[in-house]
Formats: sequence, structure tokens, C-alpha cells
Amino acid sequence: ISPLLVVLGQLRLTRATSRIPTAERLAGATLLMGLPFLALLRAHSALAIVLLIVVFMLGEMVWMPTSQTVAARLAPDELRGTYLGALAAMTGPAWTLAPFVAFSLRDHAGVHAVWILFAGIAVAAAVTGAAAVHAAEAREA
Repeated sequence: ISPLLVVLGQLRLTRATSRIPTAERLAGATLLMGLPFLALLRAHSALAIVLLIVVFMLGEMVWMPTSQTVAARLAPDELRGTYLGALAAMTGPAWTLAPFVAFSLRDHAGVHAVWILFAGIAVAAAVTGAAAVHAAEAREA
């Protein structure tokens, strides 16, 4: 599902959301990547999982270019490449470690704790990401 969504929708979605202010776009995308996991507290069907993947992917397709834009905007001109490199260097390990953390948490606290943690991290990331963008915009003004 993921590759198909990216190929068919990435450019269209990026273009369609470009009019949304950066802070709101980043926060919204982050929430779309985390909050849908709360549906797994109740729904366990294949359809629910497919819908979760679609919503997650829509969030990721907005988040990726927006996060790169934010990193470039937050960086001083002479460190822009370093900031973008740090973003790329941290994203990969985060995606890699997430399943191990989730499985460990599931073993200790149950699967519901995993979905609640994902949603909580999404909310925290949305708030801090939007605050960073607003701070950068205030600095630019």
C-alpha cells in the first residue's frame, strides 16, 4: 500500500498542502502519523489496519517534505547541510528502533500501551515541532 500511495499521491499531496502554514502542516502530519494507532485499541480487522496505513502514509507524505523544509529554515545558512544531514541521520535509526521499543513495551505493559505511547509521542512531537517553527518565524520577522 505504501509505495503505491507515494507514487500516486506524493506530489499531489505536497502541492495541495503547500498553502497550509508550515507549523500547522507539520503538526497535522505528525498527528496523522501517531493518532490513528489509537484505533487499534478497539479495531482489529484487516480493514482497520489498511485504513490506519493509509492515514499514516498520508501523514508521512506531508511530514517528510515539511520536516526537511523546517530543518532548512531553522539552520543558519552555513549549517544547512549539517541540519539536513542530522535530520536524515536521526530519522533512519528512529524508524529502525521503533519496532524494538514497541515490542519490548508490549511485552512489559501490553499492546494498548504501545498504541497510547505512539499517540502520546505524536502529540508531543506536533506541539514541539509547531513551537520550533513559530520560534523560527518570530526570529525571521
